[in-house]
Amino acid sequence: MNYSNKKILFGTVFAVLLVVLTVGGMSVYTLFKTNTTVGEADRINKNTPMFVFDKSTMPGWYSGGNNWVDASSFTGDQAAKDDLPVADISLHQCKDLKKCDSSKDMIGGNCFAMLSYRKYPVEPEAAVSKKLKNNTQFGDMVVREVGVKKLSLRTSEGDRRYDLHQYDYEAKGDNSMMRGNALGFVSLGDAHVEVQTVCTEASQLDDALPVLSSVSLR
Repeated sequence: MNYSNKKILFGTVFAVLLVVLTVGGMSVYTLFKTNTTVGEADRINKNTPMFVFDKSTMPGWYSGGNNWVDASSFTGDQAAKDDLPVADISLHQCKDLKKCDSSKDMIGGNCFAMLSYRKYPVEPEAAVSKKLKNNTQFGDMVVREVGVKKLSLRTSEGDRRYDLHQYDYEAKGDNSMMRGNALGFVSLGDAHVEVQTVCTEASQLDDALPVLSSVSLR
């Protein structure tokens, strides 16, 4: 099924967006973008967090690369500014798994994933509960947890384990929402990575699991 005409749960953020909403209205910040091949990664300052997508293992998925936020250009309130990701990456399942080389090819896929690096610590399970509460406070929503997957994220300091909670979201009277949503947080001491996957149906969430293993943090 095509997710181009489906609603995405409020609170899910695309890495390609340049505008965010704050309590005071619309705020704008600048994103710096790069591809994430290993060759590109070698040109980046080693102290700059970045995600590397190994496309050779997931040919049916497309990513435009990392986004780095220029927080100095952010015009919103301090609380929103503090929650900006330092870096993030989005990955999109293509409609034709054999033809997935550009942003045009990803139109029509069932799922996408996003990983966001933020420079402050979290307690993973508390962070999941808080995000779930925020995501479901609007509208008449029924949420069922349909699974918990034990995963790990490769980092420059070794593999970090985390739990990915999978949910089926149903908005009563609204059949246009993407129902499959998964969320997890990877603790990195004084920082963390938020992991999200969204699919047209909850039954498709497992299809997005392999792409998470194809991403590393360096």
